Amino acid sequence: NNTDAQKFKIIPTEVSEYSKEFEDGKYIIKSSLESKKVLDITSANKANGTNVRFYNSNSTKAQIWNLEYDGDGEYIIRSLINPKLVLTADSYNVVSSKYIGANSQKWFFDKNGDKTTIINKENGRYLSNTDDNALLSDTLTGSNNLVLSEYTNTITYKGIDVSKHNGNISWEEVANYVDFAIIRAGYADETILSNGTDKYEDIKYTTNVEECEKYNIPYALYFYSYANKVNNSDRPNYNKTNGESAESEASHMINLMKKITDKGYYPTMKTSVYFDQEDDSIIDKTMDINILTGMINKFCNTMKSNNHNCGVYASKYWFNNRVNVLSIADKYSIWVAQWPGINNYNDALNTKTSYNTTPYKLWQFSSNGSIPGISGNVDLDIGYNIFD
Repeated sequence: NNTDAQKFKIIPTEVSEYSKEFEDGKYIIKSSLESKKVLDITSANKANGTNVRFYNSNSTKAQIWNLEYDGDGEYIIRSLINPKLVLTADSYNVVSSKYIGANSQKWFFDKNGDKTTIINKENGRYLSNTDDNALLSDTLTGSNNLVLSEYTNTITYKGIDVSKHNGNISWEEVANYVDFAIIRAGYADETILSNGTDKYEDIKYTTNVEECEKYNIPYALYFYSYANKVNNSDRPNYNKTNGESAESEASHMINLMKKITDKGYYPTMKTSVYFDQEDDSIIDKTMDINILTGMINKFCNTMKSNNHNCGVYASKYWFNNRVNVLSIADKYSIWVAQWPGINNYNDALNTKTSYNTTPYKLWQFSSNGSIPGISGNVDLDIGYNIFD
């Protein structure tokens, strides 16, 4: 009868023949032809377009991959060098490059028993192990049989934390020696000091962020606190002239974060910003433990409500004596400073900080380190599973 009830609109769609074969998490991708050969980023190079190969297993970060299911059978395969670097098809070659959402960076998994074939979405080619190279083939052969094994060990990272006091940094050179950086974004606000021509933003903040983005160095931020009260409205007995609050500092940090997000940048590490509480010149040494803890909660809760993961930096003594660290560690990442006289990564990786009150994500083990690309001393850190 030619009514609308008898008319239909046909919409073409794609139906994937693939499904979710693996849970999200960390994996090593092995060749089934040579069990010692695993998928590896050549020389652990962070640069875009670095060749990916099959190489003898050594369980370094260059050989650990984070699988992220993207729906419709598609996976993104992220590097544990830097999750912004992903497995990417480049014609018949395979490289690591910064994720832009391209089909060349999405993969299907076809699992058959303990063997898996990995297929690129863009060109339908199969990831294969040929003479230690990671290549893409048009046809299925034995070299396409790969074995994925979950990686559950703690991954350690070598890092630095920097501010304007480290001067002009050659980040291209630094990238060859460190796995991450923590960058000072700012401190206080315009109410606490009288000579603040830089508006309490670290004058190297945006430059350091831009350079870490350029050279694919994972990074987080930290904010140096001068707060001596929780809220702007607080007027405790110990309040000093031009007193600072954690409330106003959190607002300041949110504005500093916006300066980089407006440029399309965002910290790579799971904890985006750390609250650095240590300054006895401002904080009364007799201040109540609950007020100091309240400052941390105020700052970090404000960060979290603005979708920024937060952590706390302090010394071993400060955590154990000045704040309620057990309550803090339940909610925020801990970055502990404890210097045992070690000034190199090898010794630090083979020991542990004497701080053991709570779990911790980062350990600053030296303020007298040396890194090519930075003049003078630099703070050295060890990170543990920094992308989790």
